[in-house]
Amino acid sequence: MSLASSAARTVPPAAAPLLDHAVRTDPEPLEANLSGPSPADLRVVVSNSGNVAVRCTSIVIELPVGSRPRDLASTGVGIEASTTTPGWVRTGQTVSPTQARFEFEPSTDEAAVITEDPLTFKVDRVPVNSSVGVAYPLITETSAIRQDTPQAREGYARLPKFPAGTTATLPVGTNLRVHVGEQPIEGRPPAVRVPHGSKVTVAWNPARDVVRHLHYEDKEAGTPIAEGATQLVCGPLYRETTFTLQTVSQVNGQPVSRYDSFTLQVDVPEYPRVNLPNGTLGHVDPPGLTITSPVRTEKLLTVKEAMHGKNTASITGRLEAPTIKAAATQFGGTLEVAGTFTANNLTAAKVTTSRGLTATGRVNILKAGHTPLPASGSQTFPTDGLILASATDHADLELWVDTPSHKFRNVSWGRVGTLVAPVKAEQPITWGGSGTGYTFSWYPFGT
Repeated sequence: MSLASSAARTVPPAAAPLLDHAVRTDPEPLEANLSGPSPADLRVVVSNSGNVAVRCTSIVIELPVGSRPRDLASTGVGIEASTTTPGWVRTGQTVSPTQARFEFEPSTDEAAVITEDPLTFKVDRVPVNSSVGVAYPLITETSAIRQDTPQAREGYARLPKFPAGTTATLPVGTNLRVHVGEQPIEGRPPAVRVPHGSKVTVAWNPARDVVRHLHYEDKEAGTPIAEGATQLVCGPLYRETTFTLQTVSQVNGQPVSRYDSFTLQVDVPEYPRVNLPNGTLGHVDPPGLTITSPVRTEKLLTVKEAMHGKNTASITGRLEAPTIKAAATQFGGTLEVAGTFTANNLTAAKVTTSRGLTATGRVNILKAGHTPLPASGSQTFPTDGLILASATDHADLELWVDTPSHKFRNVSWGRVGTLVAPVKAEQPITWGGSGTGYTFSWYPFGT
């Protein structure tokens, strides 16, 4: 939580972020110069380290403004904010005595879906104030997964501000190195990139008569280093991490600090892909799913979660699978097959084929809507379904439907009456009523 204005909150805390937020600075680390504000540039990266696509409808970056150690900028005037991410634009900027606020939104629905590619935002010409401390910029994402409603989710970045460095001769051996794992580091080369969730050993050469702190966690003072210690195990790490080793020594009777920094890259799990022998199915965009090359699955294709197709799924090649099994399969749009479509079991609201449909098993085509019937009649129907009778204008009216297995009757009272009769395909059905003021309709189930 931010150290600023925490007691003044009158609304419940926002939900936890679904995306990862990282802030890099230039210079790194930031310097608090007693002679006056010093300019710095920020790079804010928002990424998806999970395996589920996240729909993000806005990103808001708020920089604390003021002269306190917890503030970042001395003023919000003159700060420039922009984005290099295709499909995203800056939609607002607000500057007040306590904060500088920058708002970004996607310009298309496609750009709002975050999978592999991160969002990058530039905040330049930030006048860092002269107070040594830690500032906490607020990053708010409005996001959701699947069909949930997007909601605001807050995350705070941690930006230490160290005293401006003094050029002085310091003990040799303050260079910073990072090795993968906790085992002895002798003979192992330093790492520049580690797997997701790794522990690392941060090492430095020994020096006498110095005081050291290692900064990388959310601690304003850093982690104290015991005298004579030359390494510290850190982690596990889940995102890019900057380690800063602060070394304090005496120069001409005055304490002088030196800062050695090293940024370690951390692998982010790749968004899953499906690689096929004769074609590649990449990420699924919201407008639809398109497979342009032939695809054949030899074994069972299992979808553990619900597979939703709200728009058209177009398959221009050939799709053939012995079995497709899913916990829930919903096609809210239309399935169009330009080539040959072979299915053992198919259920769909609408099927359009240009070369015919071949089925070795049962095919359920659920026709939407209903068909009005005359006030009385007798016929057979091609599919299973329901006959619905409704009366609205008579106080006493009999409605009936006769099937080979059952006779359905109902008498309306109080000017309202309804009769529902299930019927089977290819069986003679007779229906009718006494008087006027009623209707019959046919609702097919499909077969």
